[in-house]
Amino acid sequence: MRKSARRIIKLLMITALFGIMATASLALQGCGGDQAKQDFANEIISIMEQNQASSPDLSKEGGEAFQAYFMSGFTDMESAQKVADTYTKSNEKDEVSLAQLEEMNKPDSDTEQVVGKLQQGIETMDEGNTLSIEELEKAPEQTVEERAQITEKSAESLVIYLEGITLIIESFEILLDYVETNNLEGADVVQIWLDSFNAEKEGIEQSLSAMEQAGQQQ
Repeated sequence: MRKSARRIIKLLMITALFGIMATASLALQGCGGDQAKQDFANEIISIMEQNQASSPDLSKEGGEAFQAYFMSGFTDMESAQKVADTYTKSNEKDEVSLAQLEEMNKPDSDTEQVVGKLQQGIETMDEGNTLSIEELEKAPEQTVEERAQITEKSAESLVIYLEGITLIIESFEILLDYVETNNLEGADVVQIWLDSFNAEKEGIEQSLSAMEQAGQQQ
């Protein structure tokens, strides 16, 4: 075999070897990318599970305290403080979740959008909590008539909550599409959360509607 022929065969073998290595490298990168996407979905679900774990208890505690405050004719300062405390606890747990979301690995622009909207939604709902806290903390220095204005402030808070939950729903809609498009695990769990948030939004809308009707009747 001529030297030129051997040289050509050698070059072809080297080229083929580089091709195989390149293909293997791309395959490994693809696997790593898929794992990063799955890790992202898992972490979002975990953060929300931790965040929502105490929510039912806080809602129950706050609701009972507000009812006691209302039934007392806005004279029960202990119940007023309990209501404020539940809002504060809610904001505190949200601060933990927001810090976790900030530290997350976001493998692409879609995941950045999921996290961005989720952060905005949580922060917006916390603004509603803060509005209620500020009003309740004024109670000891207010007249009964002034304290009764908490119902109007509650309506303002609900409007803010509605904005926040809408952003959270948008975030989870993007997440669900992301999980399904990339054939990741967890679509059923994301759908459960999405249904839960939609139900919460519907409840807020019904409460606002009832408050509006009550205001018109006065």
